[in-house]
Amino acid sequence: MKFFRTFVILIILVLGIFPTSNVVAFADGINSGSDIIEDLQADEKFNIADYPENNSDYSLYFVTIAESEQKELLLYLYQPCVEKDLRATSVNLSVGIYSSLKYENYTLTFLNSSGTLYKYKVKDFTVADSAARYYAISSVYRLWDKDLDSSGSQQISQVPFKVGKMIAFSTINGSEYCECRDLETILVTDKHVGFVRYANGILFGVGVTYRDSHYVAFSTDKPMDRLKSARVGFYYQSYETNPGAFGAEVPTWGNKIYSQVNINEDDDTVTSDKTGPFVESYSWKRIQTVSEFIASEENTYLLYEGVFVDIYSDTTIGSEAKQAISDLSWVLRFYETDYQLDTSSVTTTGHIYESSVRVSDVTILQLEFETDGVVYNLGVVDNMATGSTTPDNDREISVTISEDLKDVIKTLITILAFVLGAVLIIVILPYIIKFIGFVLKILIAPFKQLFAGSKKNKKRR
Repeated sequence: MKFFRTFVILIILVLGIFPTSNVVAFADGINSGSDIIEDLQADEKFNIADYPENNSDYSLYFVTIAESEQKELLLYLYQPCVEKDLRATSVNLSVGIYSSLKYENYTLTFLNSSGTLYKYKVKDFTVADSAARYYAISSVYRLWDKDLDSSGSQQISQVPFKVGKMIAFSTINGSEYCECRDLETILVTDKHVGFVRYANGILFGVGVTYRDSHYVAFSTDKPMDRLKSARVGFYYQSYETNPGAFGAEVPTWGNKIYSQVNINEDDDTVTSDKTGPFVESYSWKRIQTVSEFIASEENTYLLYEGVFVDIYSDTTIGSEAKQAISDLSWVLRFYETDYQLDTSSVTTTGHIYESSVRVSDVTILQLEFETDGVVYNLGVVDNMATGSTTPDNDREISVTISEDLKDVIKTLITILAFVLGAVLIIVILPYIIKFIGFVLKILIAPFKQLFAGSKKNKKRR
């Protein structure tokens, strides 16, 4: 018997009207090119009538997975609505369990379908050679549809649907063995994706640089007393504006790259090393409560400390962002990017050009948390959301003058007033003396005449 023999698990989920079943079948000849119905009919209890059309149900439901002899991992879904093309786009999957649980988001490639049943291949995935193989599946996604799905104030690209299954493949005593169990998940009930911006330095003759801290604030359907770690998936893409014809700003986009990061409650980061003036030196925890996040952002940071003058940056969370996150529970600060304003061409073009990195399609993949003394490590059911391209914090610059400088200024003003007064007196003193002499001359003129008259009278006698 070949080691990489094809296995198929056929699991009929509890879909309200459907009975619970853990039917398992094994079959050869299943691969990416085989017909979906033939694949599923490998189990004699498969009944296509269990998957009826329902054009008011826009969900995706897990049916089974299969490993092919080509080491492909195949995924089978039940999609009740046939009036719209609601194909699955990706799946959150972990090949490790328990302490090794690590969810990844994989793109799905559509293979074929029949009625409400769809067959996909997990892209860029190769079945391992190990004797026992585990697949923990938390959720599957499809594209957001404006006619079916709500998005709130943010852009939603993909919407999730819970799977919550763990499937095991192995060989026991020469016989193939498969098992499927329910897997607990946690649902994100509300969230907000955004970023806050900090001054990172001035490049003289070039421009101003900043540091953007990207975050996701969220709440879940389960209480969390302590959030120990998280895994976040997202896309990032470089963006810049450059001079065009007649000074126009021409946008240029880089390739869109997918990334997944792990963050822990003890992780922290610093925006800069404060190597020059007008730079904020600020650190934060990767995992915070919403109240801690808001408090840390509504603060005053020293940009420049001089002998007589200090310059501060006063930052606050904007009213819209504050309203969006105030009722949420936790914040994950998962990624940092650089933002630069190029001012070197202002004199020639009249424009300020920018370069940055845009973060989009943010989804929480996994949460490890503690509640009532019990630690849980669960896959997450969460959408892919994109926030605004403007920062969520407001910034104002303030200048503080020291008391010593104030005393120096007062002394200088007094000395300047004395000097100006002395100069003024020296310049106008001759004119003042002449004026006084002129006034005195006018005042004593009558007395001179009277004195002269009295002298004449004496001579006549």
